[in-house]
Order: sequence, then C-alpha cells, then structure tokens
Amino acid sequence: FAIQAGADHAGLADRVRALKTHPDFVLSNPNSARALLSTFAANLAHFHAADGSGYALVADSIIEIDKLNPQVAARLVTSFSQWRS
Repeated sequence: FAIQAGADHAGLADRVRALKTHPDFVLSNPNSARALLSTFAANLAHFHAADGSGYALVADSIIEIDKLNPQVAARLVTSFSQWRS
C-alpha cells in the first residue's frame, strides 16, 4: 500500500481512496492505516493538491480512524502542519 500511496500519478487521491476498500486493507490496523495514509500525506505534491482532494481524503480518513484508534488519528492530524509559503 505504501508504494502505491507514494507514487506520482494523476488522480492519486482517488486511487488511495479505492485502496481503502481493498480486501487486504484494514483501517483498524494501525500499520495498515499508517502505511497507506501517512505515506500519502508525505507525498506533498498530491496531499497539497490545488483541488483539495488530498486534504479531503486525509481529513475523512482521520474522522473514520478516530472512532477506531484515536492515537493513530491524532498522529495523522500532524500531516496538516506541513506547509510552504
């Protein structure tokens, strides 16, 4: 999952959203969640996409994860502290 989330392909946010429904991906597993979502958030070009799709994906995922594992959700929130002017 991490390799795909770190790729540089058009529409990557949609691809990562689709990977969240993959049978081998378990959102309640902290390692799975971090592998996919933290890697995507570290992919700055796609996370900070001009259309906001990266932010929406990670924010929606944080809301989902917070119900399952607040510690993992809190760690993922730190992705929003990365920015450049």
